[in-house]
Amino acid sequence: RALHGRGETVGGFDLFSWRDSRAVAEAIEARGGHVQLGSAPDPAALLDLAPRPAAVVKSPGVPPGTEPVATALRRGRPVLDELELGWRLDPRPVVAVTGTNGKSTVCALLMDLLAAAGRQPVLAGNTSFGPPLSAARDIEGDTLVLEVSSNQLEGCSAFAPELGVHTGLSPDHLRRHGSMQRYGEAKRRMFFGRDTAVARAVVRDDEAGRRLARDLREVGSEVVTFGHGPGADVRAGELGVSTPLIGAHNALNVAAAVAVGKLLEIDPGTVAEALAESGRVPGRLERIDHPRGFEAYVDYAHNPDGVGAVLTALRTLARGRLVVVMSAPVTGAQEQRDMGLEAARRADLLVLTTERFLPSAPLAPPAELLEGAAEASVEVVEGRGRAIVRGVELCRPGDVLAVLGRGSNNGPLYESDPDSAAPFDDREQLRAALARRGGLTPGPGT
Repeated sequence: RALHGRGETVGGFDLFSWRDSRAVAEAIEARGGHVQLGSAPDPAALLDLAPRPAAVVKSPGVPPGTEPVATALRRGRPVLDELELGWRLDPRPVVAVTGTNGKSTVCALLMDLLAAAGRQPVLAGNTSFGPPLSAARDIEGDTLVLEVSSNQLEGCSAFAPELGVHTGLSPDHLRRHGSMQRYGEAKRRMFFGRDTAVARAVVRDDEAGRRLARDLREVGSEVVTFGHGPGADVRAGELGVSTPLIGAHNALNVAAAVAVGKLLEIDPGTVAEALAESGRVPGRLERIDHPRGFEAYVDYAHNPDGVGAVLTALRTLARGRLVVVMSAPVTGAQEQRDMGLEAARRADLLVLTTERFLPSAPLAPPAELLEGAAEASVEVVEGRGRAIVRGVELCRPGDVLAVLGRGSNNGPLYESDPDSAAPFDDREQLRAALARRGGLTPGPGT
């Protein structure tokens, strides 16, 4: 839409042929573009179409070494991520948030903080709570708040926000990046663009953050650090801000927002008032209300650090046992093993399951996840919906149930029908399981 609005002709290809992608393809072809769906792409053929493409815009899910990208580069076509395209087309100032965990919560806090300070922020980027940046141009507002992933930053050469926030670095996406060093370098690209470094930055006071803060200060950037330790400019335990959010990891998220307020010289009273009721994000430690005598939560935790942080927070709420339903994402073997270890250290009962994004995906949880969780009391249940039902069955009064891995994501999974994917929302599935156990009426869509 952004390019059509500039009078450009757009073509494209996608290995998959989903219903949504077919609808987009029809719209593109109606404007004279060519789209190839559902088969291995022939990038050379697309690049030879008349008029020949001036550039290639890739989805963040497409790694930079894939054949379509390599072919475009060999033929001298610039390749950029959708994020960079959107940034080049939108002149509004940007506050961008990257890091392994906490991005969505920090963005939610910043939206409320900036609004309280008299701005009109727009949330966009790599988030399910706003549009891609290239689709945000028509949304009224004066400041862009962007959630930014390492996959996006790999395809950006010039992207440079006015203020960057780094929430910290821990193992994630290593199957994509290959090593922690390369993963960290991808995150750093947001702070050191092709031509300049960001003028202002908020950086977590951890090992990677301290290096980043030092390097930014050496080139004249204004930096405020946050963390739990005594070396942080904003300390998570000394904020003077009340918050409805629970857990030490959320104290860090609030500290990041306070640090942004400090950099932007927002009145401390305004900061405290804005954050007092802010930060509740769907699918992030979201409590599912029910009258069954135990607590039930859904969270997006999908890497070792996230699983450990969330379960540590929930352990403080449990008068009884901590029951956990989780799967492992498609990622590196060591990350899956470490996720299992983190869950086993904190859970009393662990139900391991699968997320079948493709019909060819295995039904059994990965062996590495099972290996890591070997010290816990483990049940394996094939199918995420059945696993959530089993988690509810195991709970008794005083327990806390945590369903981890998808949060508010309601994308399709192959569950009951191996040939057909259907939308799957952990929160609705959990509500339905609770209703069946207690004779309540399930909500719509369950």
